[in-house]
Amino acid sequence: MQLFLRRVVGLLVLAAAVSAAAPTPWDRREEEIKRANAAFATNRLAILKIDDVVYIRAGQRAYLGRRADGALNWQLDPVAAPLLEAAFDGGKIELRDGGKVSTFDADKGGALALDPDIDIRAQLTQVAPGVMGVRLFAYNQQNPAPKAFTGLNYFPYRNAYVIEAAFEAETPQPVDFETSRGWLKQFWRVGAARFTLHGQEVRLGLYAESAKPQGSVSTFFTDATTGKATYGVGRYLDADLTGDFPPKTVTLDFNFAYNPNCARSYYYNCPYPLDHLTVAIEAGEKAPPPR
Repeated sequence: MQLFLRRVVGLLVLAAAVSAAAPTPWDRREEEIKRANAAFATNRLAILKIDDVVYIRAGQRAYLGRRADGALNWQLDPVAAPLLEAAFDGGKIELRDGGKVSTFDADKGGALALDPDIDIRAQLTQVAPGVMGVRLFAYNQQNPAPKAFTGLNYFPYRNAYVIEAAFEAETPQPVDFETSRGWLKQFWRVGAARFTLHGQEVRLGLYAESAKPQGSVSTFFTDATTGKATYGVGRYLDADLTGDFPPKTVTLDFNFAYNPNCARSYYYNCPYPLDHLTVAIEAGEKAPPPR
């Protein structure tokens, strides 16, 4: 009897260890929500702490000052006694704080703390189809917006929205998406996901940042919940790729569908979806509260 009990206890300990080592999709989604909430409000470089942003092309400069209400403000024209001067040229980002100069490789970006309340972050980004520029964020730790943030809203996790879709490879083609800033942003369509949901045949375009996907693809879509339970512009979903490209199948877990950053901040440049589904996808992130 004691030997039997030892075996049972041993199996339970082993099962617990396996469970601890292999988090469930629900666990991963909960961790993702925590990270997203922190990225919106509590991290030092949180989205809701952005006072202003400017997009510059190669050869351009930008100057950081303050508005009459004290908020940080970027200008493309020179200003008297700027808090910071930024330039992008030759693949380098230069941030000049008085006599101090910080230089970053554009493809890596960088951040600079001007004082305990002000941070600057530089990111390489598209400013026109296939044309790379730099996006400069000015973060203010005294911005009141994070204090009103109550967290992201999600549908309950549902296994029915974990889809093993057929991957239909296509000859990569550049596609220009209209964006939230009224510009165009280019992605490469590399294939489509085909599957059945709620008895309906669905085909979703799959996109990458280049003609050769590096480990993942994304899809941008609206569905029957858009503008009702979910964000009125649509949502995004990323999917990992493994093995040789193109794969035969791709896993779409719509429980991880998320709103573009433009749902919370006017300072981003988010593509509008081209795929419009008639089926309802009641999974993933819900509509954000009014801004």
